[in-house]
Amino acid sequence: MKMINFLKCVAFLLLPFFTCAQQIDTSQVTLLKKRAEFFEDDLQTDSARVYYQKVADIYEKYSLKELYYKAILDKVKQFYTEKNYDSVKRNTEEVYERIKKDLPDNKDLLAYCYRYWGQVALRLGNFKKALSLHEKGLQLIKEKKKPTYIELLLTLGKADALDYQGYRQKSEQLYKKGLKIIEERFDRALKKIKIIEHLFWYNLIYTYVSYGDNNKGLEHSFRAIKILNEIPSSKANTKRLLDVYYNQAGCYKNTHRYKDALRVYKKCIRLQNELNPADVDEISDFTLRIGNVYLAQSKSDSAVFYIQKAINYLLKKYEATHVKLADAYYILAFTYTKQEKYDLANENYSKALSSLKNKYGKIHPNLVLLYLYMGINYLSMEKPAPALEAFQVGLMSNMRNFKNPDLYAIPRFNDYYNLNFFFGMLIGKGIAFGRMKKEKIKNLKASLQHFRAADNFIKEVRRRVSRKNDQLLIARNISEISSNSIFTCEQLYNITHERKYLDEAFYFAERDKASLLLKSQAEANAKKFGGIPSDLLAQEKKLRTEIATYQRKLLLNKKEELRDSLAKANQAYEVLTKRFEQRYPKYAQIKFDLKLATPTGVQASLDAQTALLEYTFCHKSVYLVVITKRNYQLIRIPEVKKVQAQLEAYYEAIQSESRLRKFAPVSHQLYQTLVQPAKKYLDGIKKLVVVAPSLESNPFEALITQLPANLNLNNFAGIHYLNKQYQISYHYSATLWQKEVVQKAKQHSNTIDFIGFAPFSTGESKIYTTTRGTGDQLPESGIELKKIYNLFEKSRLNAEISLSKTATKELFIQKMAKARIVHIASHSEANTQKPGLAKVRFSGCGGRTQDVSGCLLASEIYNLEMNADLLVLSSCSSGVGKLTKGEGIFSLARSFLYAGAHNVVFSLWDVDDEYTKKLMIAFYKHFLSNPNSDGYQKALQLARNQLAEQNIHPKHWAGIVLIGK
Repeated sequence: MKMINFLKCVAFLLLPFFTCAQQIDTSQVTLLKKRAEFFEDDLQTDSARVYYQKVADIYEKYSLKELYYKAILDKVKQFYTEKNYDSVKRNTEEVYERIKKDLPDNKDLLAYCYRYWGQVALRLGNFKKALSLHEKGLQLIKEKKKPTYIELLLTLGKADALDYQGYRQKSEQLYKKGLKIIEERFDRALKKIKIIEHLFWYNLIYTYVSYGDNNKGLEHSFRAIKILNEIPSSKANTKRLLDVYYNQAGCYKNTHRYKDALRVYKKCIRLQNELNPADVDEISDFTLRIGNVYLAQSKSDSAVFYIQKAINYLLKKYEATHVKLADAYYILAFTYTKQEKYDLANENYSKALSSLKNKYGKIHPNLVLLYLYMGINYLSMEKPAPALEAFQVGLMSNMRNFKNPDLYAIPRFNDYYNLNFFFGMLIGKGIAFGRMKKEKIKNLKASLQHFRAADNFIKEVRRRVSRKNDQLLIARNISEISSNSIFTCEQLYNITHERKYLDEAFYFAERDKASLLLKSQAEANAKKFGGIPSDLLAQEKKLRTEIATYQRKLLLNKKEELRDSLAKANQAYEVLTKRFEQRYPKYAQIKFDLKLATPTGVQASLDAQTALLEYTFCHKSVYLVVITKRNYQLIRIPEVKKVQAQLEAYYEAIQSESRLRKFAPVSHQLYQTLVQPAKKYLDGIKKLVVVAPSLESNPFEALITQLPANLNLNNFAGIHYLNKQYQISYHYSATLWQKEVVQKAKQHSNTIDFIGFAPFSTGESKIYTTTRGTGDQLPESGIELKKIYNLFEKSRLNAEISLSKTATKELFIQKMAKARIVHIASHSEANTQKPGLAKVRFSGCGGRTQDVSGCLLASEIYNLEMNADLLVLSSCSSGVGKLTKGEGIFSLARSFLYAGAHNVVFSLWDVDDEYTKKLMIAFYKHFLSNPNSDGYQKALQLARNQLAEQNIHPKHWAGIVLIGK
């Protein structure tokens, strides 16, 4: 933060002055001014001062006092570039007194002096004084009817002063106000206007990062860079670009785009070497940030290398005890904490703490991150008491007004400087209280109180964050709360036996499940029932589609014009949604009313034959919630690493089609770990709803409940699979499952019972079977679809199918909203790095080309409006995607659920064309014998059993699963 503060201030004062309309008609003055500006742009401050003085001398000779003082102030400005703040302050005071005497009515010149003083105060960390000085400058010119250049400068400075004090909303408003004034009232082609416009965008980067809106900050960094690239090249402009790149790299790091972060930080070093390779402060800071990026990736050895390199740079200029080395010391210490090298960690924490306390005192914003790291270090050493002390002092250092040393005290949410540090301190205190041995109940309650506070705080943060990717980062924070709070709830329940702690454990388990999907569904309902006029809804949909289109194109081709178009569309969309929230109260109420399911509510939605099993993976254990009509239990499964190892062994055994002697033991072992603990609560149960985002690649259906007598026979028929005992379905959360149970699908007047698409088959088997991944023809898919069509026709139900070239993406989009059941038998491709590029291939979609015009991308599916009761993805890996903490897997299946499909059948891996055909035909046969939504689970169970009894390996039937009610 300190580096960013400095960069803001330096960039601010490098702005050229407004030049009065009055000019001396001599080539000498023009030449001298050009030379002064050249040296200023070249960062040759001594020479710039000399030439600004020569310009001032000529103006003084002609008694042009206003121009004289402007030239003198330009001269003074060079001291700021040199970081000679005493000279700036002293010279500005002298100039101010002379202006008051010679030109007392020239408010603009006097306001410039306040700007200088305000910038010095910002640089020295006196933010309140800086705010006051900028406000005094604005007060001087308040009677101006038209906006002036000095008004822009003072507005920018005031916004900075507010931003540094943590008043983000106020600073954001001022930054936006400045940009609006520039757009409406100034010539944006002028160099000085370009410079100040870039500064407004540049400073907004840090404001949005402070909100957790990193992607919006990243977007603004590209805007600032574009403006600077329109300015002629110079050292001063390179310095401005470097400052923007520095913040841009921070955005990349915060969004886990580590390769981009490293690339940009290294670019900063290259630019700094071009400007001034002797500036060890700058080079060291960029090097330190590279170390930080490696630390964020848990690449500790690389982190230590770069952090030590940064320290060595600084030791060329400073003593080892100098405060300039403190940041590097405590970041190095935290790296050692991660490596469990606690002696080295404590040594470096001590060095950092000593120098920072000597400079700033015990409680100061510049010590916040140090205290956070020290607290985490104490927790790692199993020392909760000193950890609590460190976190509490860290909280006080991070707050403007909260200075309460009481360990049990929690500050207000609107008083912090840094959002992430505030959240980290609350979580840290919650963990530390939970580990205290003395006054167990009191401290466990304090632990839970801090987790509740962190949860409420993150809810407020999420409401302010607009970009989807940043919402996902917040989901990680929610997951961090849940991973620690459930243990506290369990401990309190074990001691007090009060049911409310079980209920709260379930609440936190649900908070860790698909919160973004739940939020998105609430927003969709808000648009439907919020009373918004149809023309505005059409405008919203148009903008949403544009954003998805630009995002997709950017993933394939990073062109600058696409970034601009996306930025404008995002801005327009945010303005529109804010308008919805402000003008339509019902919309806002529905959108933000994200009530989670309760155990009692889930029990009310369950029938007597259904049980819900919800799994939450925490740091040390897995927690299983078992809910039936009459029962509710919280079960702790110890040793999370052991569970993860069993999951990996099970998945590998299925994927490799292992022989029975290998597959059966690992399958049975996983059954004993995940399901056996709940068995005594499952009497009379026939259906299982499994809520387990972290288990999505591991089908429960093929878990073996009882080992076969002879493993050497390799006979997969007659095995006691869990699928034989239960009808199994999945969901992202109990809340989403319950909503599906409660609400009924909207009915259409012209409903089609079944519509199917097989773009890579004519319906005749002509070539050998292949998998439904990225290949070409899938002959069995057309046969599959024809037979299913005949089944519907035989049942006198309305059905339509499209094969080969007629099965286009356009036809699918046109027809899918009218059908109760939609079936796609095709190729599909997952994308674990860029989930938005996962695709279902229709006719015209190339397999290995950049042309995706005939493909249906996941990013497009999110903008569809479906109401199918069942969507079947009879294709490869339609449930594979990027696993995100707190959300689950972002896959094609999830995107269809988001679009409005109530139930989705999908595949967990690449599936065989022939076996998939058999399974799907069997599924529909069984379903049509009982054609209602309750029959999906039963039909899929029977279809799987049918293949299993044919001695077919579980790989070919267990990977087709159902998510839904």
